[in-house]
Amino acid sequence: MKKEGKVQNDKRKKIIILITVIALIGIIVGGIVIRNVVVKKQAEGGNYFAGGNASSSLIANNIKKGITIGGITGTLESIDTSDATATPEDIAYGKTGYVKGEKITGTYVPSSNYIFTDSLGNKVKIPRRIWSSKSTR
Repeated sequence: MKKEGKVQNDKRKKIIILITVIALIGIIVGGIVIRNVVVKKQAEGGNYFAGGNASSSLIANNIKKGITIGGITGTLESIDTSDATATPEDIAYGKTGYVKGEKITGTYVPSSNYIFTDSLGNKVKIPRRIWSSKSTR
């Protein structure tokens, strides 16, 4: 009798494991189906945002032109910087630019004074606080 009880317990354990596995498969498949339906509905509505959040990065301006992701066709055009020749010394301090696909930060600091020669040949120094980049030199 003891052996029959053990066999029945083993069968019960196997049935419970089988039911658990089937339930997990159902939850996973159901989640995938629901997610795909929601994504398709949002994409068809022309307002696809991950999680329904308007701050998503899945917008046309962030997707390369001609590529479609989730029903959104990209409009981003990249600029070819492979022939650029600027160096950090050519770009104003703290400003950034792209050269040969790499981002560089400027190190150029203009002199503190603007010096010019007047019509009599005298060198004249104008403090930086008086002239600006909009001034004509």
